[in-house]
Amino acid sequence: MMRWPNVTAPMSKPRCGRRTWPCIGQRRRDAVNTASSTAPWTNDCSSASSSRPEMKGAIEAGQIVPYYQPLVDLETSETVGHEVLARWKHPTRGLLLPETFIPIAEDTATIGEMTYALLTQA
Repeated sequence: MMRWPNVTAPMSKPRCGRRTWPCIGQRRRDAVNTASSTAPWTNDCSSASSSRPEMKGAIEAGQIVPYYQPLVDLETSETVGHEVLARWKHPTRGLLLPETFIPIAEDTATIGEMTYALLTQA
C-alpha cells in the first residue's frame, strides 16, 4: 500500500456516512500486492493530445462505461449502495482509468456528454 499512496489513500476514507466503506475488488487487491514498480491497473494514454480527437467518438461509440463499486456498512456487512466509476474501453489501449481521460473530457468540453452517457447506462 505504501507503493501507491495516491491510490490507496482514498480507500482509507469513509463514504456515504459513518460506518460505510467501499469494498476493494480482488483485482485491485492483487494489483496492490504486486511487486511491480508501476501500478498494473493504470493504463496511461501514450499522448493526451492524440487522445483528444478520440474522446467524442468514444462517448458516441459507448466506450465510456460505468463500473460499480459496492458501499458496505462495516457494522452490518450490508451493501448500502454503489458508487459508479467511469472506465474507457479503448479499442487499442485497453481499459483506461479516469485519470487518463477525465482531463481530456474537461479540456474538450465533453465532460457533460460523458456524464450523461454514464448516467443513461447506470
